[in-house]
Amino acid sequence: MRLFKKILTFIFEPLKAFANRNLAEKISSFFFKNKWMIYVLSLIITILILVITYILNVNW
Repeated sequence: MRLFKKILTFIFEPLKAFANRNLAEKISSFFFKNKWMIYVLSLIITILILVITYILNVNW
């Protein structure tokens, strides 16, 4: 039980730190001002998934 609590704490503590800094609101306002960045980020994520899947041969 103690190990389970440590694992959950390890997962949720960084999330709480990001929530305290209003990171989601800052990211949302940034993408609202720079709509073209959504396309750039989507392209980067797509290329990353393709590289992981086809070049590194990682099966999902």
